Amino acid sequence: MTTNAIKVKYFALLSERFGLREEMVELGDAITSLSTLKQHLGQRGDVWKQYLLEFKEIAVAVNQAVELED
Repeated sequence: MTTNAIKVKYFALLSERFGLREEMVELGDAITSLSTLKQHLGQRGDVWKQYLLEFKEIAVAVNQAVELED
């Protein structure tokens, strides 16, 4: 069985608030875009929801290239 996972790195404020610098996130069938990844992580609790779903000024890079919300 093949598992699909990505490494997510958190910097500065997000690292402090989440208590993580990085983690591996398993990609299920429902995670197909940056938006659905943020929705998935936002379900972890109030702090996650606040910073990933409600706060709109988060810079995201994929393979070192800045990505816009899809």
